[in-house]
Amino acid sequence: MGRIDDALRRVGQLPRTEMTPGGGGTPAAEAFVSPWAFREPTDVPATAERPASVTPVVAANPLAAALDAPSGLAQHGFSRFSNNWVPRLVIAKDANRLLVEEFRQLAATLHHTQTTGNLRVVLVTSAEPNEGKSTTALNLALTFSESYQRNVLLIDADLRRPSLHEITQVPNTSGLSETLKATGEYKLPLFQLSDTLMLAPAGRPNSNPMTALTSPRMRDMLVEASARFDWVIIDAPPIGPIADSSLLAPLADGVLLVVRSRRTYYAAAQKAVDAIGRERVLGVVLNDVEVKESRAYYHYYYGPAETETQR
Repeated sequence: MGRIDDALRRVGQLPRTEMTPGGGGTPAAEAFVSPWAFREPTDVPATAERPASVTPVVAANPLAAALDAPSGLAQHGFSRFSNNWVPRLVIAKDANRLLVEEFRQLAATLHHTQTTGNLRVVLVTSAEPNEGKSTTALNLALTFSESYQRNVLLIDADLRRPSLHEITQVPNTSGLSETLKATGEYKLPLFQLSDTLMLAPAGRPNSNPMTALTSPRMRDMLVEASARFDWVIIDAPPIGPIADSSLLAPLADGVLLVVRSRRTYYAAAQKAVDAIGRERVLGVVLNDVEVKESRAYYHYYYGPAETETQR
């Protein structure tokens, strides 16, 4: 775990960038052609944007019921992502070169771990709120699904303050929260963001979701998800103020801890690692790193970026 210690020691030592919050790179204005060909969503009936109905079905597992029944899915598509969030994502046409490469490296490392172990369900959390965990979870899911062409399920498990529905602009009137609280057998609403990426929204905010998140139903859904998807990425609540993520961590195969440069206190990061359990931490994502250092690293390792005339 020496890399974890190195990352934790760097927290608070790098100057903060003035770029987009939650980012870690150069200005969006810097030209970059996305390496992926994104599919435009097909014509979808107006009813497709409505949340999948939560109705009783003959199945013990709400995820299995949603996947087995076509009515449990709603198509969506990347073009409907919030314009305010797109510049922070790896799918942007002018996506930051460093951002894309860093997530590719992260995905490659996790992929290697999967081939040598039993890693499939990854929980993404942070030491404190507003550290960029949700964009990290989404960018990781996008990298796996679009760059590596893996089937991915992204779950918004931050039931107190969900945000993935805002980024992807899907309805949030029903989701994981309602499914876990249901007394009967219900389908989990899912939205298909691309051919290889599905989103399970959090649903309406729940002020006390700990019982639901640690319920047998939640465990069963994650077992089913790990059997049906190549990767399951969970956007979990921050560790600091609440215990939700520390209780969810044992249900995942590993945890990524997001910390923010010049914001996250070392003590808070260390406390988060202790709460999760050092043996469960796959690594630390240092977010919002100072731009000049990132550029210097990129030029040293890859050489100067190509210009339009060089392409």
